[in-house]
Amino acid sequence: MINIDNFMNEIYYPLVDHSGVDQLVKANQKVPPGQLKNNRIVYNMILFANTGARHTIIQSTKVIESEDPEFENDIEIENIFFPEATLSFTGFNNIMIPINRVREWFYVHGLGDWWLRDNGYDCVIREVMEIEDRTVYLESDYEKRYGFDVILEFKDAVKVTYETIETIEATGTDGETQEINL
Repeated sequence: MINIDNFMNEIYYPLVDHSGVDQLVKANQKVPPGQLKNNRIVYNMILFANTGARHTIIQSTKVIESEDPEFENDIEIENIFFPEATLSFTGFNNIMIPINRVREWFYVHGLGDWWLRDNGYDCVIREVMEIEDRTVYLESDYEKRYGFDVILEFKDAVKVTYETIETIEATGTDGETQEINL
């Protein structure tokens, strides 16, 4: 399964470098008072579990060499599935140029998609949403916000290994023991 914290940390610098934003903040990051800048982008990621009929699981079974020297083979079942994640960006105040540059990083071929590939993330950018007005009213004034979401689809694999029974000993009613290879 993808480590969301590592992903969020690793994607930070490419996004800051490309966008030129004053401040890029993870949604749950604690920022000391007075250090939060007006022109900032906040980002968060939600990884959805593979539940329900719309998620595909590809399963393959193969015989592999056993790690146990007492046995020759084991059975390995590999389950491949494709969890989706939503990466959400919200910019505050006069942020249209930097938020457009972040969106561009995901939208333009050769930027975000190549970074994901080159950094070992087995995923594709499924969809880059349009920037929308997310302005909110706070007590007595409006807070300007603009944002968009990116849908990523990761490839994840879970392997399960089962030990095999290769030989059994059977004792007949006559007391004779026989070794049977399976």
